[in-house]
Amino acid sequence: MNKFFKNNIYGIFITLNNILDYLGFGLYRKQAKTQIKEFINSLQPMQTQFELIRIGSQNDGGYLVPDDLDGITAVYSPGVDKNSSFELFFAQKGINCYLLDYSIEQLPIKHSKFHFKKKFLGNYDDEIYITFESWLNETAERGNSLMLQMDIEGHEWEVLSRVDSSLLEKFRILVIEFHGLPERLSMKSNFENTSYLFHKLEKFFEIVHIHENNCCKSIRTRGTYVPEVVEITFIRKDRITGSLKPATIPHLLDEKNVKENKKIKVPKEWTHGKQ
Repeated sequence: MNKFFKNNIYGIFITLNNILDYLGFGLYRKQAKTQIKEFINSLQPMQTQFELIRIGSQNDGGYLVPDDLDGITAVYSPGVDKNSSFELFFAQKGINCYLLDYSIEQLPIKHSKFHFKKKFLGNYDDEIYITFESWLNETAERGNSLMLQMDIEGHEWEVLSRVDSSLLEKFRILVIEFHGLPERLSMKSNFENTSYLFHKLEKFFEIVHIHENNCCKSIRTRGTYVPEVVEITFIRKDRITGSLKPATIPHLLDEKNVKENKKIKVPKEWTHGKQ
């Protein structure tokens, strides 16, 4: 199911529920508006001592990361599709890049430092899926200076919720594309799972950047416009020195993922009211 179709299904579903709720009905048990606001506010990125730099494509496939790259020993990238510009940046510096995607036969770019496996990242091992733990064990990379760039089309919620925290701590920087955020905040059961995952991540990592992917719409969720797809960059907290302050969103290096699409709305909590 492509992103456009999924986004419209979610939007229709949530809009229908909002109408029914206004009339006194509802399709599912909704999460409290105040809790959604608190959660959105908790995603406010913070500025550290590291400036953000852009790596990868000018539009889709490019990400902002903290300039704390010295000593990065390997890059793990589940979800490749047709763009490997982010990984190529590191490969050209002699860093091993491990790429995972069952939906393609080969990588769009070849490089001696690219190590591709035709599998999806999942929660069990078979001919199609491989677990996070098995993948890391296969690659035999050691230490705690790894980087993760994940775009697995909605499976990130389940995979990250189940992966052991000791494995996540091996990564210095995480760049994760989260899908279906409006739906996950609207439904009470999904909201609880989403909150659990972010509490798990925020125990060891600080959010340093968030970017709305304009491949899809923002959906009005309990009074707040929430992007269907957001890219969030984290840095492990032990890398941070000094005090933190709210980061500027959007960043000067931000670009639209889809050049021909319009910009979409983001929660004012991320921008301090500046759109």
